[in-house]
Amino acid sequence: MFLISSPALRLVTDADNSYFAPHIIRSGCPSSRPILIDSLYNTIKVITVKILYESEFIGSGVIIYSQNNNYKVITNAHVLKDNHFSYSIQTFDGKIHISEVVKTANFARNDLALLQFKSPCFYVASRLGSSANLKRGEYVLAAGFPFYLQPQFAYPANESIQKKETRESAQSLNDEFDFTPGKIVAFLEKPLEGGYQIGYNGDFEKGMSGGPLLNQKGELVGISGRHPVLWENSDNYEDGSQPSPDLQTLINNSSWAIPSEQIIKVISDK
Repeated sequence: MFLISSPALRLVTDADNSYFAPHIIRSGCPSSRPILIDSLYNTIKVITVKILYESEFIGSGVIIYSQNNNYKVITNAHVLKDNHFSYSIQTFDGKIHISEVVKTANFARNDLALLQFKSPCFYVASRLGSSANLKRGEYVLAAGFPFYLQPQFAYPANESIQKKETRESAQSLNDEFDFTPGKIVAFLEKPLEGGYQIGYNGDFEKGMSGGPLLNQKGELVGISGRHPVLWENSDNYEDGSQPSPDLQTLINNSSWAIPSEQIIKVISDK
């Protein structure tokens, strides 16, 4: 059995927990406190970042590369502003780093973008896993920074009581971070527009776009970015054809992620 824990969640699932034997790492700047990696929650927290544009929070991202003070962050292309290439990355320790779009990263029609930044601090990069090994019913975790937990968010008048209470209790960057467990409901034979192919039933809030989808081993298997609650989906495959009515219903009621293989294809050349 494997324990996923956070201040607000305890969930027990079956998994290979060899990676999660408690160990201490030092992530962040030299003055930062060591982090005990004893759960999937701590793992996902240190690799997930905020994407900022002119100090405004615009979405989430994942550290996928760390070497010699150079870092690369993957996010959704729709998170970024058109024809703007300079952004900021806020890491889990609250520090903000100037970043820029890697213009040479060609993700074709996939809804992905790559950012890079430099820092003398050390940050952990995610471990890339294979989405091809995902099975229907398998547990996964999606994470990111929902807009409704961010300080500058314009809260709607019809905001739910649960969201309002959660937001009002948020007092730190960690409190602005959220993650949700779910199960794989589909792995499409061909991708939807934007490269989305992994369907799961976990909640997915606006602001979490660009955030990680992890398997039970803590490996990055996808980048989340589509949910029917957030916007109207096209419900078309990338080649322009349409799913069957039954499959389209499933698509409309599921969250969607782009497989990690689409990341590996590009960063292996960078």
